[in-house]
Amino acid sequence: MDVTELEPAEREALYVALAHLSAADGRISDGETAEIAALADEMEEPDLPDLVTKALSDHPELDDLRAIVSKVERDDARELIRTLLFDLAHSDGERGEQENDVLDAITRQWARD
Repeated sequence: MDVTELEPAEREALYVALAHLSAADGRISDGETAEIAALADEMEEPDLPDLVTKALSDHPELDDLRAIVSKVERDDARELIRTLLFDLAHSDGERGEQENDVLDAITRQWARD
């Protein structure tokens, strides 16, 4: 599966997850910005940075993130989103505790679903 095959609810979950992960440590690094720009090209979604910003303002709490990612039912979509998130988390050369909290929240939600 590639990112162009994500369904609308899966794309929304990706945007919200990207938003929470990139903002987790209180700053968006140059590596994270570059990773989101590369993903925008891959998705053919030039507005991706704006969509990610809007996703965070629309869904600012981790509980919001959990509710959104619970809508992702296809295993291959979950795996793709997880891979994209890990790429983003490592794009600045380090994965902090706050980023781990976001990744853990998603993993635990999917384990419950």
